[in-house]
Amino acid sequence: LSEHLQRHGHSQCRHLRTTTTRLGRSSLLVGGRLRHVRSHQLISKAAAHKDSSDSSSSSPSGENGDDSSSSSPALKLLWYLSESLGNVKAAVLNEQPVVVGDSSSASSSSSTTQSSLTFHEALSMIREDYKQDYFVTGQGSMKAYVDTCRFADDFSSFQGENAVNRFKTNVQNLGSLCDDVSIDWNLYVSDVDVTNETPPKIDADTAPSSIRSTWRFKATLRLPWRPILAAKGGTEHVLSPENNRVCEHIERWDSKPGDVIVNLLRPSNGDETTMNTWEKIMLAIYKAVK
Repeated sequence: LSEHLQRHGHSQCRHLRTTTTRLGRSSLLVGGRLRHVRSHQLISKAAAHKDSSDSSSSSPSGENGDDSSSSSPALKLLWYLSESLGNVKAAVLNEQPVVVGDSSSASSSSSTTQSSLTFHEALSMIREDYKQDYFVTGQGSMKAYVDTCRFADDFSSFQGENAVNRFKTNVQNLGSLCDDVSIDWNLYVSDVDVTNETPPKIDADTAPSSIRSTWRFKATLRLPWRPILAAKGGTEHVLSPENNRVCEHIERWDSKPGDVIVNLLRPSNGDETTMNTWEKIMLAIYKAVK
C-alpha cells in the first residue's frame, strides 16, 4: 500500500508539473496575442482618424459603427479562445475535451439531397434550438441545417461535411466553462417578431429567404478569477432555395470584440481586499492592458 501511494503521488506530481507547464505556455501565448491586438487597435484607430479627417464627414458608417479592419484581430483572438478553452479545461482537469459527432461518419449529403422543409417547419426547428440556448450550450438539434452549412462572421468562415459538429463542439467547450448563464433572444421574419408566435401561412412564392435573430448573453466563466463574459449581437439564418434548410449561419457582434476580450481579464469580484491571488494577478494584467 505504501509503495502504491508513493507511485501514485509521483504520478500526480508529474501530471501537475505537466499541467502547470501547459498553462504557463497558454498564458504566454494569450498574453502575446492580447498585446498584439491592443497594438493593432491603436495603429488602426490612428489610421482611421487620419482617413476620416481627409474624407467627407457625410460618409455613412457601418451598421455596427465599427471598422472591421480594426476589430478583425480581436475577433480572431476571440475565436481562438472559444476553440481552445475546452482543451485548456481538459488539460487542467485531466479529462477529454468535448467532441460532438464523429468525423469518420460525417454525412456527404449536400443541401440538394436532404429532405425539404416548409418555411414554417424550418422556423419551428430554429426556435426550438434557441429555446435550448444552442449557441452557448450546443444542446440544440440543429436539424434545420444542411450538413455542409457555412458558418461565418466578420473575419472568417468554415463549412464542409462536419461543419455543424464543429460549431457544436466549439460552443459546448465554451458552455462547459460557464456559470450563471443569462440569455435573451428574439426571432424575426421580415422585421416581424416571431419569438413566440408563428406568422400567417406563407406560400412558396413569398417566403422570406432568411430568419434573423438578436441575442444578448452574460455568464461567469469557471476560471480561478471568475471573469464575466458578456456580449450582444445577432444571427442571420439564410435558407437554401432548394429545401428551406439553413445553408448559411452569419453572426455579427454589436459589442466590440476587443472590449469583450479585455474584460475577460477582469475578476468579477470588485472588492480588492477579499481577492485571492489569481484575482489580484488578473486585475493587475487587466489594468495594464486597459
